[in-house]
Amino acid sequence: HGLTVGNNLLRAFVELGMFAEARKLLEQLYSRQRPDWREHLQFWESKLDDAQKRYGEVTAPLEVVLMRLDQPVWTRGVLEFERMLPTKSESAPRIAFVCASAETPPDGGAGKVITQPTNDLGRIARALPMLLAEEVFLRTNAKTSFLLPWMKQGGFILSALPWTRAFLTPDSSPPEVVVFAHIDATQSPWKLKMSIEQPTRSEKSAIEFEQAFELRTSAHDVLTLLHDLVSRVTLLLGLTREETPAALATPPAELLPGYLTAIEQALAVGLAARMQTSESFLYQERAIFDHLFDVALHGGDLLRPRMLLVNALESEARRRPDIAREYLQKLELLQQRHAGQEGQGAELIAKAVKTLVEKLGPDPFGSDRLI
Repeated sequence: HGLTVGNNLLRAFVELGMFAEARKLLEQLYSRQRPDWREHLQFWESKLDDAQKRYGEVTAPLEVVLMRLDQPVWTRGVLEFERMLPTKSESAPRIAFVCASAETPPDGGAGKVITQPTNDLGRIARALPMLLAEEVFLRTNAKTSFLLPWMKQGGFILSALPWTRAFLTPDSSPPEVVVFAHIDATQSPWKLKMSIEQPTRSEKSAIEFEQAFELRTSAHDVLTLLHDLVSRVTLLLGLTREETPAALATPPAELLPGYLTAIEQALAVGLAARMQTSESFLYQERAIFDHLFDVALHGGDLLRPRMLLVNALESEARRRPDIAREYLQKLELLQQRHAGQEGQGAELIAKAVKTLVEKLGPDPFGSDRLI
């Protein structure tokens, strides 16, 4: 009767404005790791967010900074996963991929800054250039970076207007190429508008091209864009192709949409762990880790989905050890049943999992914690 009692108590807490008590109870119910309860708990989490006005118009001044990720998101942190990356020469060409902007149908919010839970459009705007940067880094001799506009208060920014080089931080040694993306979501299918600029060659005009994009065909559309882009920058910069180890290969088409979501989620978890305040911009954290586990499981012997999961759990262990601890048993079971092929990657992952287990230890409340 745990969920029935929990639902009744949550309803009462919300109606009485006892939001702190409701949050505490919600955490206890989530910690039971009951998939059949998930839909009910997400409903109450949304209710609480609305009641506490966590989302809506922002009137306070915003501080925006530009963050730069020079390596794939699964290498960030202390787990040494960067040892799996190919070595780059000091003189390697550099390519910067800027977080995409996105235009949506008019909704009466023009000119307003609005906070909201991450949606498909926002996630694609971040994940697509992240994936392009990751793939070009692994497939060619180029160095790549992902540039992310970020609110200092904590939160992603989705601009309706295309980003330009004027927004970028002044750089005395700019990259040879900057890749911008703008998503026109006012129509169906969406239209990806790509722009390749060469800051070091001001006489060169931007190279612009477009491609259709739909969520239901996202794997095909992403791979088509990737192949087109790699060909263009290879010709532009005279890049050489690198042989990607099989274990670091691009996730297959059936896994690619899930992997796109996962890299954006892992980025969010990592940034939340580095925030100085206790306030979190994350939405439904456990749903994030449920998805990361699902992608890692279906990834089989692929290293990238597994490193993504373990890295995100390490970040969560620094911010919310109680949530990370809930997933330890599941992580150990995943390792036992799907250890992957022998090699440096598998060894690094096994070492990282051991480190996590030692750091977090058993759940001090046991597995029967409830209300």
